[in-house]
Amino acid sequence: MKRSVVREPIVIVGGGIGGLSAVIALARQGYGVKLVERTSQFTEIGAGLQVGPNGYKMLDRLGLSKKAARVAVFPRELTMMDSISGEMVTTIPTGEEFVKRFHYPYSLIHRADLQAVLLKACLAEARINVLTGCTVKRFSPS
Repeated sequence: MKRSVVREPIVIVGGGIGGLSAVIALARQGYGVKLVERTSQFTEIGAGLQVGPNGYKMLDRLGLSKKAARVAVFPRELTMMDSISGEMVTTIPTGEEFVKRFHYPYSLIHRADLQAVLLKACLAEARINVLTGCTVKRFSPS
């Protein structure tokens, strides 16, 4: 498959966790990227997230797993409860054996904390141009 040459920056609309992650991944592959965010500043939105092994694998590929881990909480176990009776169904230890099996940890992290880690990485990348306070009204592919 022939790879086309991208001369113009790739534009990603939306500075949430997905948009920020996509921008970093593209920049680290050598592309110029513009991130367009509607709000004038990145603010705290949402609440806690569960980041499992697959999420940490992606953060690791972006070189950000250690930075994310600094603002995360790592529970010793997960407890599954019956939604009707409230009885415990099972527990899943998330310690050493869990990490050994899945190669990455399980954690809880506040959405704003993860977004801050990603945004800081974006702002440190020369290939990324972050535009805030901009609304995309039309798009026309070249």
